[in-house]
Amino acid sequence: MRNFIRSTVLALLMGYCSPFEIFAQTKSPVFRNITSEDGLPTTSVTDIDQDTFGFIWIGTWDGVYRFDGKKYEKIFQDGRYIESDQEGGLWISIQTGHLGYYHPSYDSVIFFENVDESIRYLDLKILENKNVLAGTGSGIKRFDPASQTFILEEGQKKGAVRELNEGNDGRMNFLSFQEEKIQLGSRSPEGKYSYEDFPIDKNNEEQLSFYQTSPTIVFPYGDKGAVIFNPNGFAKRESPNEDWKFFQVSSPEILKEKGFENYNSYKLQGNYLWLNQINAISRVDLETGEMETINSEINNSRGLLPMESNHGCNLYIDRQGILWASRFSYGLSLLNLYQSDFGLLRDENGIVIADILSAAEMEDGTFWVGTRTSLEKGLIHFSEDGKTILERIGAQEPPPSGGKTIGKALSHYFPWKIFVSSDGTLWVGTGQPGPGYGGLNRISPNFNQIIRYKHDPLDPNSLSQDWIFNISEDPQGKLWITHSEGIDFFDPESEKFSKIDPEGKFLDLDAYLVDPNGHLLGVLEEATISGESGQWLFTLNTQTKEIKKLNLKGKRGQNYFTAQPIIDKQNRVWVAMREGFGYTDLTYEKFLHWVNLEETAFPDLEINAISYNDRGELYFATSDGIIQYSPDSGNFRRFGFEMGLQSLLFGGLNYRGESGKIFFSGNSGANVFHPDQIKTNSYPPEILFKEILLDGESYQRFLDSAERQPSYMLSSLVVPPGITTLVVQFAAIHFGGNGQNQSQYRLVGFNEDWQDAGTNGSLTYTNLPVGKYVLEVRSMNLDGVWNLEPETLKITVLPPWYLTWWAYSIYAVVIILLAMFFIRGQRRRAAKKERDKAIDRELAQAKEIEKAYENLKAAQEQLVQQEKLASLGQLTAGIAHEIKNPLNFVNNFSEVSMELIEEALEEIHQIQENEHAVETVEILSDIKSNLIKIYEHGTRANRIVSSMLQHSRGGEGKMEPTDLNALIKEYVNLSFHGMRAGKNPINVDIEMNLDAEVRKVNLVSEDFSRVIVNLCNNAFDAMRSKMNSELYQPKLLVRTKAEGNQVIIEVEDNGPGIPDEIKDKILQPFFTTKKGTEGTGLGLSITHDIIKAHGGQLDIKSEIGIGSEFKISLPTKIV
Repeated sequence: MRNFIRSTVLALLMGYCSPFEIFAQTKSPVFRNITSEDGLPTTSVTDIDQDTFGFIWIGTWDGVYRFDGKKYEKIFQDGRYIESDQEGGLWISIQTGHLGYYHPSYDSVIFFENVDESIRYLDLKILENKNVLAGTGSGIKRFDPASQTFILEEGQKKGAVRELNEGNDGRMNFLSFQEEKIQLGSRSPEGKYSYEDFPIDKNNEEQLSFYQTSPTIVFPYGDKGAVIFNPNGFAKRESPNEDWKFFQVSSPEILKEKGFENYNSYKLQGNYLWLNQINAISRVDLETGEMETINSEINNSRGLLPMESNHGCNLYIDRQGILWASRFSYGLSLLNLYQSDFGLLRDENGIVIADILSAAEMEDGTFWVGTRTSLEKGLIHFSEDGKTILERIGAQEPPPSGGKTIGKALSHYFPWKIFVSSDGTLWVGTGQPGPGYGGLNRISPNFNQIIRYKHDPLDPNSLSQDWIFNISEDPQGKLWITHSEGIDFFDPESEKFSKIDPEGKFLDLDAYLVDPNGHLLGVLEEATISGESGQWLFTLNTQTKEIKKLNLKGKRGQNYFTAQPIIDKQNRVWVAMREGFGYTDLTYEKFLHWVNLEETAFPDLEINAISYNDRGELYFATSDGIIQYSPDSGNFRRFGFEMGLQSLLFGGLNYRGESGKIFFSGNSGANVFHPDQIKTNSYPPEILFKEILLDGESYQRFLDSAERQPSYMLSSLVVPPGITTLVVQFAAIHFGGNGQNQSQYRLVGFNEDWQDAGTNGSLTYTNLPVGKYVLEVRSMNLDGVWNLEPETLKITVLPPWYLTWWAYSIYAVVIILLAMFFIRGQRRRAAKKERDKAIDRELAQAKEIEKAYENLKAAQEQLVQQEKLASLGQLTAGIAHEIKNPLNFVNNFSEVSMELIEEALEEIHQIQENEHAVETVEILSDIKSNLIKIYEHGTRANRIVSSMLQHSRGGEGKMEPTDLNALIKEYVNLSFHGMRAGKNPINVDIEMNLDAEVRKVNLVSEDFSRVIVNLCNNAFDAMRSKMNSELYQPKLLVRTKAEGNQVIIEVEDNGPGIPDEIKDKILQPFFTTKKGTEGTGLGLSITHDIIKAHGGQLDIKSEIGIGSEFKISLPTKIV
């Protein structure tokens, strides 16, 4: 309904007459035919109508069909004639006087039987006030909605009524078939009836009553007038009080031959009357009587379909200005009444003139064309409108000789170039391959003689070659002739020719025009380095005759020009190549604008000719019709069969006359048109939503029976929860051209950008978020006209139940309750937390007390230990001092005694040996041996005493920041070298992994160095005891690292390990595992004491046969 209103308003604003005025200029209309091959269900079509939604309804002998441009849907099995109402419903005239009514809301047909059994098909008319009238055998009946019956209106004469026709103001005329005569009946908008006799038909020589010539039709005309029409002509009057004025049509013989019928096989629109006829349709101008007829063309797929018998087949004009002609047993012929006239040239017999080579327009607007189809008179002079041939000029037979000749005929049959010089002279270049065929023809303005110029081998000033392709004139009035071998310069006054590039430097030279600089512009061809030929633009200075090759290349660097260059009114030089087109300025330095065809909608297009209009828009004659291009907007518009062209394949004819007319030629004739006369159908497509699918199921299944209605009647839809896919199928109805209308859509609230929908009429959304949206769809007709307002559909995507308002209400109640419980719980937790804090504080205090107690206890133990150590030290010192003096005495005297025995032995050796001497030596040796033992044990006792003194002395140094890694490195090396210098040295691999993160530590360095030396010496001693294995390699690993709040020192060896039974004893003083007199048992004890004095801890790990690890942990509080 919304589309109907918009289209109606637009039609009123533009005026109904406009399309018919446009059609009056069209000489060769192109039809779009719909037959069974195109999907038409039946060809027995009798009636066409369009409802308020935009659907086309088709009444046939086989039933009633609804058509959306793509799909046919059979609604009812009977009904040849149909009439749509303002509500989107359809009245159907069924056989034997029955009527049916279809409304999409309930998708069924309501029957009204026996409205009038005397008439096979009732004539229906729906008035603007929505009254439904039926012409019956007893008069006009009006439908009464209250009683659901048809009631005979009062005030009528008894008799059958046919041909109901309504005027613009609600007036209605009809034929009243009474017992003795037929009268012209009228019904006023108020429902009052009047009758009158038909006048005498002045178009009939027998002066019979107008109705006596059958068929006769009558219809309102103008504000108050009427028209009566029969095969003899028509009569009209402006008001009921005026006399009838009689008119004959301009082609009365065609009107009688083709005939027409009642049953609405005619259509009145504006001041034109359309007639659906046998093998033709005609249009009569009711103002002038001018009649134009379009005949059927059986072998032309774009011509009017035939129709051997009328069968009451109607005409219909839809809201977009498309004429529908039902052609019984063949199908439907559609004519776009806004179709442009591209001026297809025809000969005197109406036959299209094919293979036109050239054209030129004269000052008076008439024009000449040259064709290759006639061997006698191929130069044809047309009237300004192109409808009339004024003159033909043929060629002389046999051809004239070489040089200059004068005659009344051309030098050759084929006019390849026609040119009008500035003095009004008509120049015609002719020719064909082969010597002597062609020449230049000079026709004076009065056409009284033709001077012919041809090549003369004996005259060097004659034309160089006879096959002429192009003619140009420079500002000095001199001509430049392009022929098959190059370019000739010609002086019309001296009539002398001179060839440019006589040495043949270039493979080919084609000059096309003279630019505003006075330079000849053309295309040259020359061989490239690779041996292939290349094409280039060139300019030729018409004064110096110097040729300049222009270095202009396409984007790919390859030049192949497909059309002659042109210069528009803005002095833009346009060229076309295989890859695209563009323009340069008159400097010819570079392309200032370039369009790559691969990036357009026409990637495979070949441009064969270029022209332009006064606005600077281009027109291309191409391999796929005529293309209009706007350099400012970059928009293209294509003209093909559907826009009135007779052919899509165009050749190289490229001419624009002074009047602005464009001349293009193709394989099916030449077109002469003015760009300003190209018309636009300003009616956009009508859009309707055909089907809505939710997850593949029709939306109707989600509605209650009371809510169900066709999708095209919906203004909104609700998507239930859980739906993932929404598909909307729509129709963009406009039957101008091929009916394939481009569409776009957007979902406001989801994506504001327009998306291309193509021509398939379907769009899909998946997983739409919950919310409200508006779907907007717009479409474009073949002329690029979009809908002023898009068709809209409101879409609401419902949330799942847990996101609905009532769910949120429940959530709110639950949250409030939870909040209450939470607050109470929080209070309880807060009270408990306070109690727990009090307990924690008490426990913390208890822990602090416990910690203080432990520290106190540790301090006490340390004091006790220190006291013990001090007592032990004092005792040891006393014992050592007491023992050391006797030991020194024993050691000293044993050492002196051994020296004395050595001297005695030497003296005895000097005495001669005897029995007493030998015995004396033996006794002395025993004494020496005893003294050695005394010395060894005395030395050992001295060492023990020294160790005891050292142990009792303790460290007296202060703790200072010490580089732990450097200290370890120094004393490990010192211990190693000491071991190597002593008895029983061994080879040990020493590895030190010292963590750089371990920095200076507060140590008593002279004490802590003993720890390192003692641990290393113990490791060396342990590994020495394992040296009995040949495969064994001693290894000492010393590591430092920072771990949390501690510094770790690890000394690890691969010695024999420490047995479990002595692990607890090794830190005790005087405990040693060494044999004999080698150890004192105080090394590890001192080490342990020093570590504890530094607040550290010593841990020992050992595994028999694997090795031992001594780990020292120092707290960071001292670091």
